[in-house]
Amino acid sequence: STSASTKQVKPVQMAEVKDLISLIDFRGLECLNEESGHPVSHAIQEPMSLDDNVFLASDCDQQLLINIRFQQTVKLHSISVKALSPENAPKSLKLFINPINIGFDEAEAQGGAQTVDLSPEQVLEGAVVPLKFVKFQSVNTLAIFVGGNYGDSDKTIIHRCKSDQARFRCGGECLQTSFHLRVLFPCILKEEVNLANSARICSVSMFFCPFSQEIFAGRWSICGTFVI
Repeated sequence: STSASTKQVKPVQMAEVKDLISLIDFRGLECLNEESGHPVSHAIQEPMSLDDNVFLASDCDQQLLINIRFQQTVKLHSISVKALSPENAPKSLKLFINPINIGFDEAEAQGGAQTVDLSPEQVLEGAVVPLKFVKFQSVNTLAIFVGGNYGDSDKTIIHRCKSDQARFRCGGECLQTSFHLRVLFPCILKEEVNLANSARICSVSMFFCPFSQEIFAGRWSICGTFVI
Protein backbone atom coordinates (compact mmCIF):
# COMPACT_ATOMS: atom_id res chain seq x y z
CA SER A 1 0.00 0.00 0.00
CA THR A 2 1.04 3.61 -0.48
CA SER A 3 2.01 5.75 2.48
CA ALA A 4 3.15 9.32 2.92
CA SER A 5 4.25 11.51 5.81
CA THR A 6 4.80 15.27 5.91
CA LYS A 7 6.64 17.54 8.35
CA GLN A 8 8.02 21.05 8.47
CA VAL A 9 11.78 21.33 7.86
CA LYS A 10 14.23 24.18 7.70
CA PRO A 11 13.50 26.54 4.80
CA VAL A 12 15.22 26.46 1.42
CA GLN A 13 15.10 28.68 -1.63
CA MET A 14 16.88 29.05 -4.94
CA ALA A 15 19.77 31.49 -4.99
CA GLU A 16 20.33 33.94 -7.80
CA VAL A 17 21.03 32.58 -11.25
CA LYS A 18 24.59 33.53 -12.22
CA ASP A 19 26.42 33.79 -15.51
CA LEU A 20 29.00 31.02 -15.96
CA ILE A 21 31.49 33.13 -17.88
CA SER A 22 33.93 33.22 -14.95
CA LEU A 23 34.06 29.40 -14.96
CA ILE A 24 34.73 28.94 -18.68
CA ASP A 25 38.17 27.62 -19.59
CA PHE A 26 38.83 29.77 -22.65
CA ARG A 27 41.80 27.61 -23.61
CA GLY A 28 39.27 24.88 -24.41
CA LEU A 29 36.77 27.13 -26.18
CA GLU A 30 36.40 26.28 -29.86
CA CYS A 31 33.88 26.38 -32.67
CA LEU A 32 33.87 24.25 -35.79
CA ASN A 33 33.09 26.08 -39.05
CA GLU A 34 33.65 29.54 -37.59
CA GLU A 35 34.73 32.35 -39.88
CA SER A 36 38.33 33.36 -39.11
CA GLY A 37 37.44 37.02 -38.67
CA HIS A 38 34.41 36.27 -36.50
CA PRO A 39 35.42 33.56 -33.97
CA VAL A 40 33.37 32.13 -31.12
CA SER A 41 35.18 34.33 -28.58
CA HIS A 42 33.32 37.32 -30.04
CA ALA A 43 30.03 35.84 -28.80
CA ILE A 44 31.15 34.52 -25.41
CA GLN A 45 34.19 36.33 -24.03
CA GLU A 46 33.62 39.73 -22.44
CA PRO A 47 33.87 42.59 -23.26
CA MET A 48 33.65 41.53 -26.93
CA SER A 49 30.34 39.72 -26.44
CA LEU A 50 28.80 42.96 -25.14
CA ASP A 51 29.62 44.80 -28.37
CA ASP A 52 26.97 44.38 -31.07
CA ASN A 53 29.53 45.26 -33.74
CA VAL A 54 31.37 41.97 -33.25
CA PHE A 55 29.87 38.50 -33.54
CA LEU A 56 30.37 34.80 -34.26
CA ALA A 57 29.72 33.84 -37.89
CA SER A 58 29.75 30.51 -39.71
CA ASP A 59 32.08 30.02 -42.66
CA CYS A 60 31.25 27.40 -45.31
CA ASP A 61 27.56 26.86 -44.50
CA GLN A 62 24.99 27.67 -41.82
CA GLN A 63 26.10 25.05 -39.29
CA LEU A 64 28.12 25.75 -36.13
CA LEU A 65 29.42 23.41 -33.43
CA ILE A 66 30.52 25.26 -30.29
CA ASN A 67 32.51 23.43 -27.61
CA ILE A 68 32.73 25.03 -24.15
CA ARG A 69 34.93 23.60 -21.42
CA PHE A 70 34.44 24.65 -17.79
CA GLN A 71 37.08 24.96 -15.09
CA GLN A 72 34.99 22.79 -12.76
CA THR A 73 31.83 20.72 -12.82
CA VAL A 74 28.80 22.99 -13.14
CA LYS A 75 25.00 22.72 -13.08
CA LEU A 76 23.43 24.47 -16.05
CA HIS A 77 20.19 26.28 -15.37
CA SER A 78 19.51 28.21 -18.59
CA ILE A 79 20.98 29.47 -21.86
CA SER A 80 20.50 32.53 -24.03
CA VAL A 81 21.49 33.45 -27.57
CA LYS A 82 21.33 36.91 -29.11
CA ALA A 83 21.39 37.58 -32.85
CA LEU A 84 20.49 40.94 -34.39
CA SER A 85 20.12 39.70 -37.96
CA PRO A 86 16.77 37.81 -38.21
CA GLU A 87 17.60 35.88 -41.37
CA ASN A 88 20.95 34.72 -39.94
CA ALA A 89 19.66 33.89 -36.45
CA PRO A 90 19.80 30.25 -35.30
CA LYS A 91 16.48 28.39 -35.19
CA SER A 92 17.48 25.89 -32.53
CA LEU A 93 20.32 24.69 -30.32
CA LYS A 94 21.07 21.02 -29.73
CA LEU A 95 22.96 20.59 -26.46
CA PHE A 96 25.38 17.76 -25.63
CA ILE A 97 26.79 17.10 -22.15
CA ASN A 98 30.43 16.02 -21.80
CA PRO A 99 30.78 14.87 -25.42
CA ILE A 100 33.93 13.12 -26.63
CA ASN A 101 35.28 14.08 -30.06
CA ILE A 102 31.89 15.13 -31.39
CA GLY A 103 31.71 16.32 -34.99
CA PHE A 104 28.98 17.52 -37.30
CA ASP A 105 27.95 14.00 -38.34
CA GLU A 106 27.49 12.91 -34.72
CA ALA A 107 25.74 16.15 -33.75
CA GLU A 108 23.21 15.75 -36.58
CA ALA A 109 22.58 12.04 -35.94
CA GLN A 110 22.39 12.01 -32.13
CA GLY A 111 19.58 13.37 -29.99
CA GLY A 112 21.64 15.27 -27.42
CA ALA A 113 20.56 16.11 -23.87
CA GLN A 114 18.08 18.75 -25.04
CA THR A 115 17.09 20.65 -28.17
CA VAL A 116 16.15 24.27 -27.53
CA ASP A 117 13.84 25.76 -30.16
CA LEU A 118 14.24 29.52 -30.46
CA SER A 119 11.70 32.03 -31.71
CA PRO A 120 12.87 35.09 -33.68
CA GLU A 121 11.78 37.28 -30.75
CA GLN A 122 13.80 35.26 -28.23
CA VAL A 123 16.94 35.47 -30.34
CA LEU A 124 16.55 39.17 -31.08
CA GLU A 125 16.16 39.97 -27.36
CA GLY A 126 18.67 37.40 -26.12
CA ALA A 127 15.95 35.93 -23.90
CA VAL A 128 16.96 33.45 -21.20
CA VAL A 129 15.61 29.95 -21.92
CA PRO A 130 15.40 27.53 -18.94
CA LEU A 131 16.88 24.08 -19.46
CA LYS A 132 15.71 20.71 -18.18
CA PHE A 133 17.82 21.24 -15.09
CA VAL A 134 17.80 17.61 -13.93
CA LYS A 135 19.72 16.67 -17.09
CA PHE A 136 22.46 19.27 -16.58
CA GLN A 137 23.63 18.45 -13.04
CA SER A 138 27.22 17.45 -13.81
CA VAL A 139 28.60 19.33 -16.79
CA ASN A 140 32.31 19.62 -17.53
CA THR A 141 32.02 20.37 -21.23
CA LEU A 142 29.05 21.55 -23.29
CA ALA A 143 28.66 21.22 -27.05
CA ILE A 144 26.13 23.45 -28.81
CA PHE A 145 25.10 22.44 -32.31
CA VAL A 146 23.41 24.98 -34.59
CA GLY A 147 21.91 23.19 -37.57
CA GLY A 148 20.33 26.09 -39.42
CA ASN A 149 19.00 29.62 -39.35
CA TYR A 150 15.70 31.37 -39.99
CA GLY A 151 16.61 32.72 -43.42
CA ASP A 152 18.10 29.43 -44.64
CA SER A 153 21.20 31.50 -45.34
CA ASP A 154 24.69 30.07 -45.77
CA LYS A 155 25.85 32.21 -42.86
CA THR A 156 24.65 31.91 -39.26
CA ILE A 157 25.42 34.85 -36.97
CA ILE A 158 25.40 34.92 -33.16
CA HIS A 159 26.16 38.15 -31.30
CA ARG A 160 26.07 36.67 -27.82
CA CYS A 161 25.77 33.23 -26.25
CA LYS A 162 25.78 32.69 -22.49
CA SER A 163 24.82 30.01 -19.99
CA ASP A 164 23.79 30.31 -16.36
CA GLN A 165 23.93 28.25 -13.19
CA ALA A 166 21.78 28.27 -10.05
CA ARG A 167 22.51 27.24 -6.47
CA PHE A 168 20.21 26.53 -3.53
CA ARG A 169 20.35 27.79 0.04
CA CYS A 170 18.20 28.34 3.12
CA GLY A 171 15.34 30.77 2.82
CA GLY A 172 11.54 29.94 2.36
CA GLU A 173 8.78 27.84 3.88
CA CYS A 174 9.07 24.14 3.05
CA LEU A 175 7.54 20.76 3.59
CA GLN A 176 9.42 17.49 3.63
CA THR A 177 7.39 14.55 2.38
CA SER A 178 8.26 10.87 2.19
CA PHE A 179 6.46 8.79 -0.44
CA HIS A 180 6.28 5.11 -1.29
CA LEU A 181 8.68 5.07 -4.25
CA ARG A 182 7.38 2.03 -6.13
CA VAL A 183 3.83 3.36 -6.43
CA LEU A 184 4.17 7.15 -6.57
CA PHE A 185 7.52 7.74 -8.24
CA PRO A 186 6.33 7.22 -11.86
CA CYS A 187 3.59 9.87 -11.51
CA ILE A 188 5.57 12.36 -9.43
CA LEU A 189 8.59 12.95 -11.63
CA LYS A 190 8.20 14.61 -14.99
CA GLU A 191 11.71 13.72 -16.15
CA GLU A 192 13.33 10.31 -16.11
CA VAL A 193 15.84 10.11 -13.25
CA ASN A 194 18.53 7.53 -12.54
CA LEU A 195 18.41 6.65 -8.84
CA ALA A 196 21.21 4.09 -8.84
CA ASN A 197 23.32 3.91 -5.69
CA SER A 198 21.07 6.36 -3.84
CA ALA A 199 22.34 9.25 -5.98
CA ARG A 200 21.76 12.80 -4.81
CA ILE A 201 19.64 14.66 -7.35
CA CYS A 202 18.73 18.37 -7.25
CA SER A 203 15.98 20.44 -8.83
CA VAL A 204 13.77 17.77 -10.32
CA SER A 205 10.77 19.00 -12.34
CA MET A 206 7.62 17.81 -10.58
CA PHE A 207 4.45 16.51 -12.22
CA PHE A 208 2.30 19.46 -11.16
CA CYS A 209 4.84 22.29 -11.52
CA PRO A 210 8.62 22.71 -11.92
CA PHE A 211 10.50 23.80 -8.84
CA SER A 212 13.68 23.11 -6.92
CA GLN A 213 14.18 20.24 -4.55
CA GLU A 214 16.71 17.76 -3.27
CA ILE A 215 15.93 14.07 -3.46
CA PHE A 216 17.50 11.21 -1.56
CA ALA A 217 16.49 7.80 -2.90
CA GLY A 218 16.17 5.06 -0.31
CA ARG A 219 15.37 1.44 -0.89
CA TRP A 220 11.61 1.92 -1.35
CA SER A 221 11.07 5.59 -0.54
CA ILE A 222 11.79 8.99 -1.92
CA CYS A 223 12.20 12.08 0.25
CA GLY A 224 11.95 15.57 -1.20
CA THR A 225 12.14 19.07 0.20
CA PHE A 226 9.40 21.05 -1.52
CA VAL A 227 9.11 24.84 -1.60
CA ILE A 228 5.54 26.03 -0.96
